[in-house]
Amino acid sequence: MCRDGGRVVGFACLVGDGEEAALFVAPERQCEGIGTALLDWVKEHSKGMLTVGVYEENARARAFYRRGGFEEIGSRDDELTGSREYWTEWKGESI
Repeated sequence: MCRDGGRVVGFACLVGDGEEAALFVAPERQCEGIGTALLDWVKEHSKGMLTVGVYEENARARAFYRRGGFEEIGSRDDELTGSREYWTEWKGESI
């Protein structure tokens, strides 16, 4: 979790050994390095491999994960949202 004073401006959640369930940064605080710091924390606490799903229409998130070393490994249509979801994977050493 990233706080600015008492306000939460970002958070990440790791599920199990290698699935990032969430990484969010407040819109007004994006592009300040908060997301990168949170992703680094998730990588550090993983077992050297992570997967995360990103919706097709979220081009900024897809680019963010590509910059973070993730590769798209598959996709599916999300039945609940009707959106195309791309699964991405990062393999590496803990940082």
